[in-house]
Amino acid sequence: MKKPLNHIADVLTGVTLREKPVPSAQAGGNVFLMQLGDLNTDGTVQTHSMIPTKNQRLFEKFTVKSGDIVFRGRGAGIVAAVVPETEWPVVAASPLMIIRPNTQKVDPHYLVWALTNDQARRYYAEHARGSNIVGIGKRDLDLLEIDLPPIATQKKIGQLKNLETEEQHLLTRYQKAKSRLVEALIVDAIYKEKAA
Repeated sequence: MKKPLNHIADVLTGVTLREKPVPSAQAGGNVFLMQLGDLNTDGTVQTHSMIPTKNQRLFEKFTVKSGDIVFRGRGAGIVAAVVPETEWPVVAASPLMIIRPNTQKVDPHYLVWALTNDQARRYYAEHARGSNIVGIGKRDLDLLEIDLPPIATQKKIGQLKNLETEEQHLLTRYQKAKSRLVEALIVDAIYKEKAA
């Protein structure tokens, strides 16, 4: 069974900022502002790089909750990620979009996979707009058809994709540690050669 995304989730655009945000942790900041750069290409959210700022009424509509999905449909590739628990509420800035799944119908982690799989990417390629920076708009995202197997199956798929992402992180860390070790061994060998 397939359903358009807007039948199983609310899709909102992020807040449009009129000026460059200024960190205000010392001046009573109490929300994190999530921007394009805070969403990694591997589908994870970088909470440590978010800007702390003051909560304003304007932001309430754009506050994402744990379990919501943030979606980047332009820039350095299509990416979606489930928002983790954070110390403060998180406000998504445009051009990020907020997807709030109806968890009775769709599992958030499964939905991330459905939004970024090959079938979805073909749909985005057909509906992308723009001349300099090509992107997918809210209207087209709303109409993206999502396959809906039973929730139990969705959860298994979501867990499998999470394990794959975790494996990629571990492999990346291993490669970096191995590279540092090899570099240290080379420097040590050169130093010993000079000392001999």
